[in-house]
Amino acid sequence: MEKKFQLWFWALLSLVAFSCDRNDEYINYTDPNLPAPAQVQDVRVIPKNGGAHIVYKVPKDPNLRYVKAVYETAPGTVWEVKSSYYTDTLKIEGFGDTQEYEVKLYSVGKNEKESEPLVVPVKPLIPAIQSVYETLAVSGTFGGINVKLQNPDRANLAVVVLLDTANNGHYSELTTYYTAADKVNFSVRGMDTEEKKVAIFLRDRWNNKTEPKESVVTPLFEKLIDKAPWKALELPGDNFQYVENYPLYKIFDGGFGYCCLFASDQFQLPHTITLDLGQPTIISRMKTWLHPEGAYQGSHPKDFEIWGSNSVNPDGDYVDLENKIYRDNWVKLGTFSSFKPSGPGPVTQEDRDYALTLGEDFEFESGIPAVRYIRFKTLNTWGIPSGRAQVVIQELTLWGQDGQ
Repeated sequence: MEKKFQLWFWALLSLVAFSCDRNDEYINYTDPNLPAPAQVQDVRVIPKNGGAHIVYKVPKDPNLRYVKAVYETAPGTVWEVKSSYYTDTLKIEGFGDTQEYEVKLYSVGKNEKESEPLVVPVKPLIPAIQSVYETLAVSGTFGGINVKLQNPDRANLAVVVLLDTANNGHYSELTTYYTAADKVNFSVRGMDTEEKKVAIFLRDRWNNKTEPKESVVTPLFEKLIDKAPWKALELPGDNFQYVENYPLYKIFDGGFGYCCLFASDQFQLPHTITLDLGQPTIISRMKTWLHPEGAYQGSHPKDFEIWGSNSVNPDGDYVDLENKIYRDNWVKLGTFSSFKPSGPGPVTQEDRDYALTLGEDFEFESGIPAVRYIRFKTLNTWGIPSGRAQVVIQELTLWGQDGQ
């Protein structure tokens, strides 16, 4: 046992001695007296929308810690980007136009000493804020104005809506809509039918701004349809049967949350429910609020139709129950698809805000007839494209006009 201990002791002592010998070759990388690393070489610039990728050859210097780029996107607005010595590319972004800019590249040592700057000219391609701005379309809509944009690169943008409230050329901010969706479509409501002067500009996360685009629009008349006379109908062929304590009438009870939603049993799609509005109504717009925790998944209706009629027969008016085809006293008022603001992929906070807080907004084409009865025909859900499915709707609200 004593011999074994001695062997371990001498082995440990040899290791310490070896470490001491190696210490003579150790380089103190934080030595302030070490010179700055050499500049990067063989620089190549690849223009990108609103920026560029700068590719280079890293200098062979054991003192190199990282390479950084310093540049201005506007006078006095300085940005700095760093890249470790393990990579050979710097991503430069944040430019609001296609002018030529100077980017200074520095090699930085472990003691933070910097090389002399290597100045590289960069000429970005058209930035997203400008290309998206070119697609901006503004129009009057029911109760307000509608804004549409195409944002294929899904850039993070703020759409700032200004209103000339006094009609004197001076604008004040009405709202700001934040989005990273590829297709932007939103409306600002609560306006009368008087002609409005509006101006809209875009802002990105580097605070680049476009010029305001001025428009003159006239909102269309609509009013909130009173739900007091509404009734939930239980007609043969409809799928009004519900689970737990979530009957059909809760779809228009004005409540939100688990207390106040309609949740159907599972049925073969298509799925139909029918409501009596109490009087003929010309519908201009509809909002739906979906399952409190199930936005864009499970029982959330994805594609659906709205049908209308001024008469209902006791048999439900079905001529093809399997495909939910009705008699000629029913007319299709519109075909709609649920809109997910962030596009394909995981459900984001922007998606949840739209579906569960603001409510999904659906507009009907002008010229549709006044109807007393409406049918919500779900073709598929986000979780079930076909087959048997449950449909959950938290609340349904309509806007429009009294029928003639």
